[in-house]
Order: sequence, then structure tokens, then C-alpha cells
Amino acid sequence: MLHQHITSKSNGTPVRIGNDQQTNHVVKLLWSERDLIMTKVQTNGDEYLDFDASLGQGFFTLVFVFEGCAGLHNETLDRCCHLSPGTGGLILHQLMSEVRIIHCTGETKIISLSMSASHVRHLFQNDCPSMLTAQCPLWVNNPLGRPFALSPLLMTVLHQLTETNLHQYVQALFVQAKAYELLSLSLDQFCKVPSKSILSPTDIECLHKARRLLDDNLGSPPSLTVLAREAGINDFKLKKGFKEIFQNTPYRYLREQRMLAAKKSLLQSRKSVTEVANDVGYTNLGHFAAAFRKQFGTTPKDYKKKRGLIA
Repeated sequence: MLHQHITSKSNGTPVRIGNDQQTNHVVKLLWSERDLIMTKVQTNGDEYLDFDASLGQGFFTLVFVFEGCAGLHNETLDRCCHLSPGTGGLILHQLMSEVRIIHCTGETKIISLSMSASHVRHLFQNDCPSMLTAQCPLWVNNPLGRPFALSPLLMTVLHQLTETNLHQYVQALFVQAKAYELLSLSLDQFCKVPSKSILSPTDIECLHKARRLLDDNLGSPPSLTVLAREAGINDFKLKKGFKEIFQNTPYRYLREQRMLAAKKSLLQSRKSVTEVANDVGYTNLGHFAAAFRKQFGTTPKDYKKKRGLIA
């Protein structure tokens, strides 16, 4: 049986399932079965959280950061892995119980999915992906694995998990299906054999800078030409490399981040839909509503109504 609990690094006390007023975080058990458990963690401040889990056998954890930033730390090997918004990580837990610290900076939303090694073997039988075996070279002296960009499909599933409330009789079935959807979509990204990359380590740094420039200028983003120049990379590598590293085009990434910022603003501020649209760079309300509906399945006005923000 997979057992997992989360503790606050600041005082070592268990983090309760539900709201914690003193530490500004919320932990919610989304779903669990014998050898698989899915948890949502939401923090509103600088937090260190311990994910302490053990099985008596090895197991894996997928961590998805869809808002904010998080750092994974293996204290045993003193290794760290930084996860920015829209990235995930695959962690190997060795046979001995080990603590993985998640350092959340600011407002952060994370979903973690842990599965036992035996459950992985049961799911895939003789065709288990190599990265889900402890013998895979990926894990040699690096149990934090490597981060990966969350595809648009993965981001959609994550938002469905946090936004969808069905009848109590079918909600558990819905969440269970989404858990396996997260697993399959993540492994699909790992299993794809990448084409020979033309990107150098410097190019990759420039691409991350380009993404930060988009994040910082949602309301008035630079053109692709200006973005490439400010990031220090040519137009061709910007378009091809952005897709390779982040599984998204710069334009589509910008649109998705605008919608995430808009949803957050609608929920947390008293601004009107028009003001929020203008803040994220939309002067045409129809275009804004269409983009919002495409990403979240509802219009901005209906989104506010459902949450009792407008009459």
C-alpha cells in the first residue's frame, strides 16, 4: 500500500488535508488506490514541504507545476531540480524511504502523482518504458530525473482536475480517469525519440529567457523579431527551439499564459471583464471571450458568475 504524507519543513509538523491558516497552504488528496496516489498542493507564500513516501519497494512520482515555481531537492545526494511554471518532473524513489523537498516560491499550484514500481510493471507488463525501471541510465546518481515541459494537452488535464466538479457519484471516476491520462500523456513525452537537436546550451538559455520575456509582457508582448533579438537568438532557432523545448509555439504559449493570467485576475480582483481583457492585451472583447472559452470551456462572464463574483 502506498503511503504518503506531507510535512512543513519549517516546523516538521504534518500538513493537514485542507486549509492551513498558519502556513498559507492547501493540501488536497484528489484520488488514491492501492499503489497510486494523486495530491494537489497550493501555497501562497515561501514554503518548504517534505514529501515523505515509502513502499518497501521503489516507486516514482510525477510532479506537475502549473502555476508558480518549485524546487525539488534530494537531501541524500544534495541534488536539486528547478521547475518553472508549465513544467513537470519525474522522480525515482529508491528502496529506502527518502524525503524529497518541494520549495514553493510565491503562489504555487502543484499536482503530484505517485505510483509503486509493482503497479508500473502491472500496467505495462512486458512493455514497460525504460525510464520507469530503476536500471535506466536516466537515474544513475540522479533520482530527480529531468524536467519536461507540460504539453497543451497536459495543461488542459491539470486545469480540468482543478476546475471540474461533477456529481459525487461520478467525480471519483472522473479523477481516476484523469490520473491515468496524466500518466499516459507524460510518458508519451518521455518515450518520443527526439530528432537531432541543433540547439546549444547557450541557445537553450536564450529560449528560457524568451519565455520569461513573454511572461513579463503579456499585455504588450514583443514581436517574434524583437523577442529573438532581446533573447539573443535568431528567428529560426526561436521558433524551432521554442517548440522543441516547450512543446509549444511562442504565439500559442503567449495566448495560454494570457488566459491563465486573466482567469487569476477574474477570480482575485474586482476588475471587470473589459479591464481584465485589456490587462492581458486584448482590445476586442469577442476575441478575448473566444480565447478564454477555448482554453477553459466557459466565457469570462460565466466564469465569474459560477464563482458568485457577479450577480
